[in-house]
Amino acid sequence: MTQLPHTHSCFVCGASNSHGLQLRFTADGRRVHTRFTPRARHVGFKGVTHGGILATVLDEIMVWAVAVSTRRFAYCAEMTVRFQQPAKPDEELLASAELFTNRRDKIFEAKAELRTVAGQTVATATGKYLPVPAGELPAMLTELVGDLSVIESVTSPAPCSRCEGRRVRAYRAVLQSEICVYASRAPSTTRHRIVFGLRPAASA
Repeated sequence: MTQLPHTHSCFVCGASNSHGLQLRFTADGRRVHTRFTPRARHVGFKGVTHGGILATVLDEIMVWAVAVSTRRFAYCAEMTVRFQQPAKPDEELLASAELFTNRRDKIFEAKAELRTVAGQTVATATGKYLPVPAGELPAMLTELVGDLSVIESVTSPAPCSRCEGRRVRAYRAVLQSEICVYASRAPSTTRHRIVFGLRPAASA
């Protein structure tokens, strides 16, 4: 199992979020895993973990499954959850997820499940995810903590067809996500490549 990065402030994985779940994720090839033990503060009805908490964990692990398989972070556009049995506080749950469809890097479809340690299914989910726009990536990348090698781009990104004028091809080693820059004054014979020198902030 490979340990995945986490963030500072995320409700699910944020190391500095005292109100969050502070989960850690691992990857086994394309599949992502975590362990989650709901507490009494996470209940809806008495003795039953709130379904919104379970859905949040399922969403988060699908985001990481997308990142591991595509080298891109993504927002959830649509999510379907099937609750199959109640989850009790203080009973550990095992979550796993994987990407099952990549629609030309425009829509990613993932699936996830929560099971008890005994193997009983608590909830399953599927989701459709949209790549995070390039302009929003720098701020997100400063939030990451840990070894980023598991989500590094191993190939140069393809040119973006949406950019007008002269294009500047850019890539960051963390994500396979092209950042297109309009360079109106760049000589036509010169090819520019910009590497964003962002690094994750030190853990608080």
